[in-house]
Amino acid sequence: MKSDKRTIFLWCIIFILAMLYGASFLGGKKNHRTLLKTAYVNAKNEDKINQIWITKNESTLILQKQAGIWYVVEEKSSNFIPADSKKVQNFINELIKVRNLYKISDRIKAGNAFGFDSPDGVTVKYQTEAAVYPRLYFGSLDFAQISRYFMTEKNTAVYQSDTNLDVYLSSSVQMWSEPFIFSQNLSSIQDARSVQTIKIEAEEKKSILDSSSPDFYDVCSRFMEFRHGGPFSAEKSTENSDEKSDLKLTFSLGNKAQAEFSFYQLEEGLVKVFCKYNFERSASSVSYDLKISSWTYNKIKEIML
Repeated sequence: MKSDKRTIFLWCIIFILAMLYGASFLGGKKNHRTLLKTAYVNAKNEDKINQIWITKNESTLILQKQAGIWYVVEEKSSNFIPADSKKVQNFINELIKVRNLYKISDRIKAGNAFGFDSPDGVTVKYQTEAAVYPRLYFGSLDFAQISRYFMTEKNTAVYQSDTNLDVYLSSSVQMWSEPFIFSQNLSSIQDARSVQTIKIEAEEKKSILDSSSPDFYDVCSRFMEFRHGGPFSAEKSTENSDEKSDLKLTFSLGNKAQAEFSFYQLEEGLVKVFCKYNFERSASSVSYDLKISSWTYNKIKEIML
């Protein structure tokens, strides 16, 4: 009996010591994690930001705002294509959101595990008309995979932050681009009812469709649903080229704008699309090249020809 009581007593002592030992670690960690409530970007710059650079794995993507419209391009390219404006705005909303940052180090030491230079590391830079702001560095996830290491160009301190921004830490142009061949951002229309005519130019057919044509608005709606595969990576645009397109579609819109799409069949099932938007009211135009699959191109021909 005495032996049993002694065993129980010893286990109680061991349990209490273990609890105190664990609490000492928690307490120490809390003392070394200074809380800072702040945003990555000052909210006063929300509407002033006109360019954002995102660099990952030595690849840099640029988001640029021109005449109120966001475009996306690879750093070494000049083929700006329309960006997903909602995604860009959500990204900015995350940047200006006040969040908890926990300071874990005053400086980076050799052999650190923060991952700012690793494949997981991402650099974000932004500018307004007034200034280019210090870079934001996002490192790897912590051991528990619930927070990400963070620091800025103007400070040597390292912080732990949440992972809410992770979905936007990509340098993929296709991820940031407006997904549709027919850009709603540039055309400023939301549905097929804003289309007045479609001019079709192909070897096998030359015609003009309008509201009196059978299923006209259905044809417009179906075309507006087709998606592209990202920017075409050729060095030069198709504009002013002597190359003849296999199919050209010209949409006349109710807002006195025109949207032109010239299709060029290439090898290996790839089709290049030269897109051009003409704006009569401002006497300006925007053009760029996209790529689509042969499957998408054949579907477009099915409804147009």
